[in-house]
Amino acid sequence: MSYAAHDLALDALRRAAPEQRNGAPNHAPMVVEALAALGREDAVRKWIERAAPRLAESPQAESALGPDWQPRLGDYARLGEWQNLFRRELEALAWRGVLERWLPRLVPGSMAAGTHGIIRCAHAARALENAVTPPRLTELAAALAYCAARYRAIEGTPVLAGPLTLEAASAQLPLLEPGTDRRGPPPKVVERLNERPDFAWAVSRLAQPSDPLSALGELAEIGARLYLRDADHHPPVLLHAVTGPAAVHSLAEQVSPALRSTLFAYMWQAVAAWAAAFSSGLSNEQWEPTDETWDEIIDLAVASGDDHAIKLTEACRRMEGLRASASFRAAASDWVHRVVDTRDWSSERLVAAGIRTRLSDGKRAVAMG
Repeated sequence: MSYAAHDLALDALRRAAPEQRNGAPNHAPMVVEALAALGREDAVRKWIERAAPRLAESPQAESALGPDWQPRLGDYARLGEWQNLFRRELEALAWRGVLERWLPRLVPGSMAAGTHGIIRCAHAARALENAVTPPRLTELAAALAYCAARYRAIEGTPVLAGPLTLEAASAQLPLLEPGTDRRGPPPKVVERLNERPDFAWAVSRLAQPSDPLSALGELAEIGARLYLRDADHHPPVLLHAVTGPAAVHSLAEQVSPALRSTLFAYMWQAVAAWAAAFSSGLSNEQWEPTDETWDEIIDLAVASGDDHAIKLTEACRRMEGLRASASFRAAASDWVHRVVDTRDWSSERLVAAGIRTRLSDGKRAVAMG
């Protein structure tokens, strides 16, 4: 991977808030890192220029949270104080030590901002694995702060002590009723699962995997299949059932084996929630492999400029290298072509087609993220 333009981009983004002006997550640091991983840093500057008008300025704070941080989880008004806390932590400890300390505290809230907090942490950690630089440490602090400030847990600790394989457990998840109102931010829809005791029970039916890294690869493949089956209904939501496990796989490579099991358990819970809330269930349907090459898909994703097209393509290509499955390339190709084929559609038409999700204020429509 070449990160020649990566740090310059992070410097340009250092004052950007973790959420855009319209309230959607700010994907810019994640996209910049994904472009570096794809070997397409040539596209970074142009992408940042296009994204800049959507970005908001991050709130600043003079103080940092102290030992009483726990009641502040989920308090977005304290974002600046969270950022200062993690900057201080990263000055005192090596970055992997900070992850080892804080991920067990933060990963139960992985549904924060639709799993984007934990995904952003993974992109930041992979950049630090390449080289430790001040902009990359600042980015990890910002990513961890976003996890903390938007912390939202799904009820029920995912204690995996059941008899089922990942395939079987995924196929047996209880689904929200077809007539459920799924308008508004997807994490709000997921909250309805807290009223369903059968959901927590179904999550716990999974057996603890002997190899969490391998299980995360299998979970990403299941996510790709969930996406493909319901790509005509909720594609921007379900693609996170791929990018989430792919990101946590990258993150898990940087931490202890014991923490890997915890990361897997909560990512399984998050993917199960996406599936239960937005999919029609996992099937054994076989997907036709695309004849497009990865280079063709990457070129199209970069040309589209779409945040998710770039991130999903990077995640699917990487996971296919770890777990051979036609579903990964098919999912990446499907989303990229949906973005390109609908680029001239109105917001209303995109919402009606499920390609965008309307914000809760009912006034604006933005891609889920």
